[in-house]
Amino acid sequence: IIDECYATGNVNGYNYAGGFAGENDGSISNSHANGHVKGTTSVGGFVGKQEGGKAIMCYATGAVYGEIYVGGFAGGLWKNSSVKMCYSTGDIVEGEILVAGFTSVVSGSKVENSFSLGNIYSTSDNFHEAGSFVGVADTASSISTSYSMGGISNEVAGIQKLCAMENVIGTVGYYWNSDNCTPVDTADYGISLTGEQMKSQENFDKFAFGEQWEYRE
Repeated sequence: IIDECYATGNVNGYNYAGGFAGENDGSISNSHANGHVKGTTSVGGFVGKQEGGKAIMCYATGAVYGEIYVGGFAGGLWKNSSVKMCYSTGDIVEGEILVAGFTSVVSGSKVENSFSLGNIYSTSDNFHEAGSFVGVADTASSISTSYSMGGISNEVAGIQKLCAMENVIGTVGYYWNSDNCTPVDTADYGISLTGEQMKSQENFDKFAFGEQWEYRE
C-alpha cells in the first residue's frame, strides 16, 4: 500500500516504465508523478503496467514516449485493475501500437471518474489502436463518467486529430472534446461535446456533481 507519495524525476527505461511505478498490483492512492517517461513497452506517465492493482486519486503530468502499450497515465490495465478519480495532463509524444491519452488497454478492469488532457502524436507508419482516452477495451471492462480533451495525430499516416481509431466496448458517460478531435463512424462510443458545451455542467448528465465531481466556472 502506497499513500500520499510523489515522484518528480524523469524516467528513461525499457519495459514497464512509469513515472511513479513500473508495475502496480497493490494499492496506490493520493499520489502523483511529474517527470517525463521514456520506454518501449508498457510505458505510462504514472504506472507502466497495472495488473490487479488499484489507483485512487492519483495523477501524472509528464510527457510520455514509447512504442507499444503507451498511456498518459498507465501503459495498460489488466486482470481486475481499477482506477478511480485519476488524471493525466501530459502529451504522448511518440507511440506506435496501442497508444492513448490515459491508458492504452483496459482488460478485465475498470476506470471511473477520470480524465486525460494530452494529445497523442506519432510518426510511425505502423500506427493503430489509438484513442484520445483509451486504445482498446474488452467486454469484461468498463469505462464510466470520464472525459478526454486531446486528439490523435500522425502526419506519416495522414491522421489529423482523430478522437479514436476504433470502437471501444463498455463505456458509460464518457465524453470527448470535438473541438480538439474528430469522431469517426467506427469509434462512436464517446459523447461528443464542443469546447463551449464542456463549459456547462448540464451537458455532463452522467456525472455525479457534488459527489465525485465539482463544477467551477
